[in-house]
Amino acid sequence: MEIKKVNLDRAKLSNTYIQERQDFNKVLQNARLTQMSISKSPWFYGVFGLSSVAAATILLTDFDDKNTTNEKKFTQLRISIGEERQVVRTATTNAVENLTGELQNGLKRIYKELP
Repeated sequence: MEIKKVNLDRAKLSNTYIQERQDFNKVLQNARLTQMSISKSPWFYGVFGLSSVAAATILLTDFDDKNTTNEKKFTQLRISIGEERQVVRTATTNAVENLTGELQNGLKRIYKELP
């Protein structure tokens, strides 16, 4: 247990001493002179918060050209697939036209041979 010092019979303060200590302007001047510590300032957390978010963004973002090269490859692949589809469509259309032409010629021959 801690022992505390208690003044029971304290000497009374004089009126002049009390009036000397009642200078409110002096209290305000002293309050203005004392500065808040930097860590308690809202600017401290704003600056460090913003810088930590920026650092995390920089560290988590991949700045390689992988994304752009992958996009280029994907675009080239899409173009080549589109060209191949066009080639297949053309070949299919030509094959269908040839088959219909042969079918029409065959039907004409059959109709000529009928009495």
